[in-house]
Amino acid sequence: MKIGIDVSQIVYRTGVSNFTSNLVSKILEIDKVNDYVLFGGTFRKWQILRNFGVKKIYPFPPLVADLVWNKLHVLPVETFVGNVDVFQTSDWTCPPTYAKKIVPIFDMAVYKYPETVHPRILSTLKKCHEWAKKEASYILTISQSSKQDINEILGIPLDKIKVVYPAASSEYNKGKVQKDKKNYFLAVGTREPRKNFARLIDAFEKANIKDTQLWIVGKTGWGEEKFNNPNIKFLGFVDQKDMPGLYAQAKAFVYPSLYEGFGIPILEAMSVGCPVITSNVSSMPEAGGNAVTYVDPLSVESIASAIVKFTSSTDMGLKQAEKFSWENAAKVMVNVYEEINTSG
Repeated sequence: MKIGIDVSQIVYRTGVSNFTSNLVSKILEIDKVNDYVLFGGTFRKWQILRNFGVKKIYPFPPLVADLVWNKLHVLPVETFVGNVDVFQTSDWTCPPTYAKKIVPIFDMAVYKYPETVHPRILSTLKKCHEWAKKEASYILTISQSSKQDINEILGIPLDKIKVVYPAASSEYNKGKVQKDKKNYFLAVGTREPRKNFARLIDAFEKANIKDTQLWIVGKTGWGEEKFNNPNIKFLGFVDQKDMPGLYAQAKAFVYPSLYEGFGIPILEAMSVGCPVITSNVSSMPEAGGNAVTYVDPLSVESIASAIVKFTSSTDMGLKQAEKFSWENAAKVMVNVYEEINTSG
């Protein structure tokens, strides 16, 4: 079987990027039977794709890919990759193809929380999902929560939605747990309204813990939080190789997101022994299990109280993180390819 996979998203170093690169890398490692053709589109970041082993690269920046494949829906993907039996798109575009198609949809934020999504992203993903509903043989998602949302919102049958759980990257070595904690709480995520940093900042100030800081890591998105507190620091983008140390030395990781497809940072924190405070909504309980402290993300008081009183167990967190692995995810994905290839 010949399988084409669009890995365009790996150039952006976001949660979707990490999911794509980790899953595809492990698939290529364990599956020596099927033939894989990786391709991706970028205008400037060709070298990242080449280093990943992508042989088919097209000079489409995201806006052009959206126009050609979502809006006009022309140029079958075989134009770039040749004939394939199965084609797995990115989560950004849904190109036409003669092959059986798998479309990743990681969450339903554009429908459940449209006010927290940039209008351009909103338009692109909704158009992509329209084509996915019409043309996809299977939808790939990353939690049972997202599966239910996709079924309810898009009307796609449950048996066409396949859940492949993510895991922490290999940098998060479970054998290296930092015992010496420093006096900061850590938050991670692109600065956008859905990550709920505005309430987190209010909650941290309300908690008023002496000699303690809040460090926020992530790319600048399109939201901007207003604060005037020297104990709150925006570190901006931090390279993945440096993140395990930041998690490991934090007093706790605080992740009060309004909605997530899964929440990989929860696993990253638990994998290095960092206690976790996270939201009690959407997929986050699937990631955290019984090993984390849950809060109401709409309540500043709930978040503040957890910051003051958190009692998450490091040992329980390590055990919870160990339930998820990229090898398991890759095996599930290969089974999906086999299933789709033999389906009618």
